[in-house]
Amino acid sequence: MKKASSTRQFDNFLKNEFGTLRLASEFQPLTLKSKKMRIRPIVLCLLENRDRILMQEFREEFENYDFFRLPGGGIELGEPATEAVRREIREELQSEILDVEFIEVFENIYKYGGEQKHEIAFLFRAKLTDNQLTEQDVFEFFDNGLAFRAVWVSRQEIADGSRVVFPLHFREMILEGKI
Repeated sequence: MKKASSTRQFDNFLKNEFGTLRLASEFQPLTLKSKKMRIRPIVLCLLENRDRILMQEFREEFENYDFFRLPGGGIELGEPATEAVRREIREELQSEILDVEFIEVFENIYKYGGEQKHEIAFLFRAKLTDNQLTEQDVFEFFDNGLAFRAVWVSRQEIADGSRVVFPLHFREMILEGKI
């Protein structure tokens, strides 16, 4: 008897708080006319060699300029960020990493091609196991069948702005001496 009473009280609470309860099957799907928006979780890996940082080189196709970004990529559903950073470096650079150290999580909100983008970035520091990669200033790698360039960029080039680096927060961290 007490159980039925408490169930009724809970139902009444829900009705008072949320209005008449309806079955999920009674609801119509909500369709939005705007473009699909999502927040993308990513990993970025700070790989250092002397006073240089390994960066991927990209071309901004809409405003026509080159920019640099740390190696990394998307976190897959159910994948821990530490595993994602290892997988991304393995896929992009065909190298394993050692001494993986978490640095911080930050948001990266920006526009690209006129569209709003939003990332939650997990930043890690690690060491490459393939020493041949540290001996080359520039090298090509392939990701999803596309060719990319990896470039060792000096901290000074990042700090003085002579290289455009994204996310902007990464440059701020260098200027503030956090990394």
